[in-house]
Parts: sequence; structure tokens; C-alpha cells
Amino acid sequence: MAQTTIAIVADCDDTLAPDTTAQLLELCGVGGAGFFREHAAPRVKDVWDPSLAYMQGMIDLARSEGPLASLTQTRIKELAKQLEFYPGVPECFTSIKDDIECDDRFRAAGVRVETHIISGGIMELLRASALADAVPYIWGCDFAYDADGVVAFPKNVISFTGQDALPL
Repeated sequence: MAQTTIAIVADCDDTLAPDTTAQLLELCGVGGAGFFREHAAPRVKDVWDPSLAYMQGMIDLARSEGPLASLTQTRIKELAKQLEFYPGVPECFTSIKDDIECDDRFRAAGVRVETHIISGGIMELLRASALADAVPYIWGCDFAYDADGVVAFPKNVISFTGQDALPL
């Protein structure tokens, strides 16, 4: 039986957009490079998984009096609207899908297009961004939230393939 689904699968950070976690941190008033150097890199050097290292750093800052104090799910979703993507993203996903699925030749053959993002970034952030309108399948790191909606614990992690993957 012939397969008729074309799957487009992409990473997000530094592929479709400048690092989205760094963008979130910047929008909260935390320097992205400094954050990774001060809060994630020491953990990675202690052989932490890079995703867990940056997520724990964010949780630590969310429990402090600093700029990430009370980082909530609601705030993450609000800031997602301000994420910047590289030129043509996310529109390219919609354009490719439309070009193929509206072509009579492909439609007659039952060809369809699915778009997927698999990221070591924050899933909630990506799913609330402009990318979500064009890409229905998004996987990434996810936080569990406390009773007040503040980031509390890493819930899901999409990890990197190498220990040198953090933007330090």
C-alpha cells in the first residue's frame, strides 16, 4: 500500500527562530546568555541533562524575587505572542501544505501534509506562539505548575543529543 502522507518535521530553536527560551528570558528581563552561563552551565558540567538544567534554573528564578518571580503558565502564553521567527516562518508551513494539498494531481492521489515540531524548548511557549497556527503537532519540554500556576517542576523533557547543546 502506498503511503500518501508527507511529514515535515523540524526543530525550532536556531532552526525556525532564534532560541525561544532565550527570547522568553529576555522578555522577562533576564539576559539569555547570562542565564544559561550562570544557571544551566554549572549543572551541565555536573552532568545534568541540558534541558533539565535550564528548566531547573528557571524554576529557581521563578521562586525568587527576581525578574522571573512567579513565572506562570498564563505569563508564558502571553509572552509567546511576542516570539520572533526567522523570515518566512511560520507561513512557510502553511504555504507548503496548501501548495501540495491544493494541487489536483496530489489531491487525486490522496496526498496530505503533516507538520511537526520537536524541540528542546518550552512546549507551552511554542504552542501559544504564531507557529501553532501553522503547525498542529508540537512537542517540547513542559513544566508542571503549582496551585498558583507558577512553574514548579519539569513535567516532560525533550533532550539534546549532546552535552554541548546549550547556548553558553
